[in-house]
Amino acid sequence: MTGTPYAVALLGFVLATAVANAADTCGPTAVPGAQSLNRRFAVEQFTPGPNPAVAEAFQAVAALAPDFPTAVTVPLAWGKQVVMDQRHKGLPVLGGRVAVTYNGSNEPIAIQGQRLNVSDTVPTEPAITETQAVATVASWLQVNATPPGQVFTPLRPASKERAIHVDAEGASHLVYRIVQPTWDAAGMGGTYLGLVDAISGLLLDSPRDINRYDTPPQGPLGRVYKSGNPVAGLRRPKLKDSDTIPDRAYRTVTLEHLLHPAELVGSYVDTVSLTAEAYRAVPVDGNFLFRRNPSNPADGAHFDAVMAYYTIDQAQQFLQNSGADAAL
Repeated sequence: MTGTPYAVALLGFVLATAVANAADTCGPTAVPGAQSLNRRFAVEQFTPGPNPAVAEAFQAVAALAPDFPTAVTVPLAWGKQVVMDQRHKGLPVLGGRVAVTYNGSNEPIAIQGQRLNVSDTVPTEPAITETQAVATVASWLQVNATPPGQVFTPLRPASKERAIHVDAEGASHLVYRIVQPTWDAAGMGGTYLGLVDAISGLLLDSPRDINRYDTPPQGPLGRVYKSGNPVAGLRRPKLKDSDTIPDRAYRTVTLEHLLHPAELVGSYVDTVSLTAEAYRAVPVDGNFLFRRNPSNPADGAHFDAVMAYYTIDQAQQFLQNSGADAAL
């Protein structure tokens, strides 16, 4: 079932080529000196003729090139999106990423993401080996993540990469990023992400199970369908697009990673840039608690925007927290 069509720019939602840098931050990082690159340009997809915003947009994108040399292009129905990850002297910078959305005329219309300030003096050659870094994480898991009486067992070899990490105080570190799946006697276990300082050999923080979400979500509330759609949620296969949807088909969720509380634009999704103003979802009393209304196209579009934002944001969180990398 669908409401009135609207454009949703999927900023960062790259299913086939998901990049895991943001897995270490799960959204915009609160790092001192991090430079937000979020911008929109007055470039209209369906307005012909010269537009002074076009030149400004191209200049802004070109300025990213030195720090964001690698890119993945994702075709969209209305254009394309280019997702770029920050690098420092050839090494990935964890949490540094931008996404540029282009319209059908190949004009950039929006940039979202952040550039992290990396110290020029941060080492790029490690003092310990990958094997030592993996062993450091394994030792921590043996003591802290294994139930009493059980033995830590790797499910498969850990994935590992050398990268730059900028901590909460703004200090730059050369690290090994280790993702270690585990299992126990019951065939269950966590998948742990740990950052090991490649110079000192110390863990920068306690490894965390990236399959669990222990931090309560923060953000405004939104209303979405249970089970993804009312046909499944209500078990009514004969439900029609024109039918009124009862309250029991909805559930209330927290909308995470919004870059501004007054619009549905976040770390991975933009429901505003390519959507006509009348169809943009605007919060009421700070929340996005809309219902689908087949008799009012604008109301339907507002609800659809919330559904799109929440679904894509949750999918991207899953991909990033699963340790996906650019090779996927």
